[in-house]
Formats: sequence, C-alpha cells, structure tokens
Amino acid sequence: MIKVERVLDVACYIYNEFEREMHDEIDEMKLHLLLYFVQRESFVQTEQPLFEEGFQGRKYDPVCIPVRDSQVTLMVFFFFGKSSKYF
Repeated sequence: MIKVERVLDVACYIYNEFEREMHDEIDEMKLHLLLYFVQRESFVQTEQPLFEEGFQGRKYDPVCIPVRDSQVTLMVFFFFGKSSKYF
C-alpha cells in the first residue's frame, strides 16, 4: 500500500522548492496547477492518489480547497495579526 501524503505538506514542498530554484515566490494559481499535475502524475505512475483531497473546477484553473483555505487564513493573520477577532 502506498502512503498518502497530506496536501498541505505537498504544497509546502512545492512552494519551498520553487522558491529555492527560481529565487521567487510562486503565485497561488501556479501552486494549484502544479498540485493538480502532481496528483495526475501520481495516478498515472502508481494508480493511487498522492493525497486524498480533491480539486474544484474554477474559471481559470483547478483549486484545492484546503490549500486555498490555508492561504486565506495566512493572509488574514498577516493583515490583522494574531489578536484579530478572526482567530
């Protein structure tokens, strides 16, 4: 049986590797698209998903909701601080 990863761990790995290789931050749309391709490639090579979370079709690209939610949470934390009423 193949170990299933957490989608946020995979997203962090992609984010860090992109930053290390390109010396720039990855934008959100590109991160979701790369997650989609990684999941697709996992199905092709192993016939198993790399992570359990799925994607929703949006206007321009697929979106992985747990990753999207975590990015929104980080933005609120950054702009409003830990003492915000949102936390």
